[in-house]
Amino acid sequence: MPRRLPTSILFLSLGLPLLTLLPYVWAAAAAGSRHVFAGFLLNPLDGLTYLAKMRQGWEGSWLFTLPFTTNPGSGSFLFSYYLLLGHLSRWLHLPLLVVFHAARVAAGVFMLITLWHFAGTISGDPRTRRLAWWVMAVGSGLGWIATLAGGFTADLWVAEYIPFLSLFSSAHFPLALALILWIAMHLTLPPQALTLRRGVGLWLLATALAILQPFALIPLGVAASLWALWMRWRAGRFPAGSVIGLGLVGLAAAPWLVYDLLLTRTHAQLAIWAAQNLTPTPPVWDVALSAGLLGALAVVVIARRAMGRGLGETTNPDSQSFFVVWAASNALLLYAPLALQRRLMMGWFFPLAGLAVPVLAKWIWQARTPWTRIAATFALLVPSNVLLLTALAGGIVRREPAFFLTQDEAAALAYLAEASPVPPVVLASPGFGTFIPGFSGARVIYGHPMETPGALEAERAVVEFYTAEGAGAQEEFLRRFAVDYVVLGPRERALGGALHLSLASAFQAGEVTVFSTAGMP
Repeated sequence: MPRRLPTSILFLSLGLPLLTLLPYVWAAAAAGSRHVFAGFLLNPLDGLTYLAKMRQGWEGSWLFTLPFTTNPGSGSFLFSYYLLLGHLSRWLHLPLLVVFHAARVAAGVFMLITLWHFAGTISGDPRTRRLAWWVMAVGSGLGWIATLAGGFTADLWVAEYIPFLSLFSSAHFPLALALILWIAMHLTLPPQALTLRRGVGLWLLATALAILQPFALIPLGVAASLWALWMRWRAGRFPAGSVIGLGLVGLAAAPWLVYDLLLTRTHAQLAIWAAQNLTPTPPVWDVALSAGLLGALAVVVIARRAMGRGLGETTNPDSQSFFVVWAASNALLLYAPLALQRRLMMGWFFPLAGLAVPVLAKWIWQARTPWTRIAATFALLVPSNVLLLTALAGGIVRREPAFFLTQDEAAALAYLAEASPVPPVVLASPGFGTFIPGFSGARVIYGHPMETPGALEAERAVVEFYTAEGAGAQEEFLRRFAVDYVVLGPRERALGGALHLSLASAFQAGEVTVFSTAGMP
C-alpha cells in the first residue's frame, strides 16, 4: 500500500471540510438584523450541548458537570475533548463557536486523509482505491427513497454512522471515525508488522478513542476478536500481531471503560442521566434502507463467501475476511440489549464499503464507458446527503427557532453571562433553556431531554410554571428551585401563560424581559 498521499486527495481532504463551512456562513448572513445564528444546523439540540461543555472548559474547568440542571453534582472526567476546546478558546481569545468549527474542519481533514489509507486495504488498484475514497467520503444509504413515502431513516440523521454527516455536524464524530479506522488497520496488519512503534501507536489510539467515544470500541473489539478466531480456524494459528494488538487495545481502554461504568452507577446525577440516555436502533427496515446499496452488496458478498464462492473481488483476502466479520457482527450488535444501541452504528459504514466497493469497481471498470456507471452509482449513494442539505437550507430560509435566536434573546443571554451569582439559576421555556448554558454559563431547570436529570418531570414543571393561573404556584416553584432569574419572551409566551408575580425587571430588550427574584418577599 503506497504511503504517499496523492496531491488530489490531499486537496480534496482539505477542501471538502472547508466547503462544509459555507452553509454555516450562509446561515450567519441570513440571520439579518433581527436574528442571530446559533451556530449549529444538523441536530442543533446536541450541538448546543457541545457548546455548553466547551463553556465549562472556557470557564477553567477540567471536570465535567451536567450543564442543563440546577443540581449537577460533583465534577467528573468526561467529555474532556470539548472541555479542552473550551480551554483553547480562552487561551486563544477566540469565540467558542469559532473554535468548535475549526476543530470540526480539522477533524474532518484527518478523517478524509485516513479514508485514503483505509481505502488501500480495500484495494491496491489505484482506480478502485479512489472509488472507495469517494464512496466513503460522500456516500450514504437509500433513505431518500423512504422520504417519498414520508419516511425519515437513519442515514438522514445519525451523524455517527454516515461519514459525511459526521464531517458536517460534529467536532468529535469525524475524529472518532478516523481513530476507529487506524485501530482497525493496526489490528489487521500481518503479524510481523506490529513493531514496538506500532504497538505504542495502537495503545495511544485506543486510549484516545476510549476517552473520546468509548462505546465505539465495542463493535470494533468484537469484530477483531471474532476475526482472530476465524483466522485461527482457517490457518491453524492466531494472527500473532492481531492478538497482541487486541491485548494492547484492551489494556489501554479498560481503565476508561471501567471508570465510565462505575461513574454512571455511583454518581447520583450521572446515573439518572445514563438511565434516560436511551438511543435505540431504528427498525430493521430502516437500518436496511440506511445501509443502502453498500449494505445490499455486502450481503451478497457475505452470502457468496458462505457458499464458498467469490465475485472475483480485488480485495486482499485477509482484509475482506475482516470486513465480513466486522459487517456481520456489527449488524447483530445493533440490536443487542444495550441502552446505546444506535451508537454502535459508528464505523459500520466502513466494512460495508470494504465489501461493496470491489464489486462496484468490477462492474464499473469492465464497461466500455465506465463514467456512466460511476454516475449511476453515485446517483444512488449521494441523494440522501443532498436531500438533508436541502432540508437544512429550508430551515435557514425560514429562520427556524432551533437554528436562530432573536436579537432580543441574544442580548438577554449576554446579560445572563455577566449576571450574579455565578452561575445563576435561570428559568426559561424548554426551547430557550436549551441555549442558555452554552451561551451564558447559567444553569436551567430544563434544557435537554438527555442531559437534564429527570427531564420529563423538569420540562413538565417548567411548562406548568408558565401556564399557572395564579401567583402562589409560581412563587412556590421559584423557591423550590432557588431560581435567580425568570425569562419572559416570545418562546415563553407561546406556552400560553404569563408571569403573575411582581418581580423586578433586571434586563429588557424588545420582547424579552429578564426578571430578578432577588426582591421577592
